Amino acid sequence: MEKIKITIGIVSAIVTIFVIAYLMTLPRAVLEEFNWVSIVALLFLYWIIFVNWYSKHKRETP
Repeated sequence: MEKIKITIGIVSAIVTIFVIAYLMTLPRAVLEEFNWVSIVALLFLYWIIFVNWYSKHKRETP
């Protein structure tokens, strides 16, 4: 169980880093218009969905 939690944390951190890295490649005008709260909310939503999917997937697999 501990290994699963570590794997989930690592995958979530990697996806978050890639999303932030992609956002940094966008032009400054786009970033100024973009709402940072929505970015954080979307990452949090992704994290919740991923954790739920992964835990259900692990329960279904023997």
